Amino acid sequence: QALNIGSNVVINSSQYARGDENNLDSNGKVPGYTVVHVDVNYSVNENWRLFAKVNNLFDRNYSTFGLLGENVFAGGAAEQFRTPAAPRAAWVGVTYDFGRSRKTGAQPDRD
Repeated sequence: QALNIGSNVVINSSQYARGDENNLDSNGKVPGYTVVHVDVNYSVNENWRLFAKVNNLFDRNYSTFGLLGENVFAGGAAEQFRTPAAPRAAWVGVTYDFGRSRKTGAQPDRD
């Protein structure tokens, strides 16, 4: 009960780049992607908790957006610009809950 392990999977299909309204860009669509994130929490006691989190577990290289534009450095040719997504990232840490009551449930008021 003190250990919690979680994961989520983000799946996104391919999409046309913005500016490619006729869907005829020679570069095609911005490819779809699947990314896995994992997190672990361990409660040491009522107040202390250890955690670890990894985003993009398998370090996938993918793009989340595309824009069809003119590249002035390549003679004005149409080019698809894509935004790269974040690479693998990890965090570890400790949290402490200040003022957390040691009693569970509602307690009646005493006068």
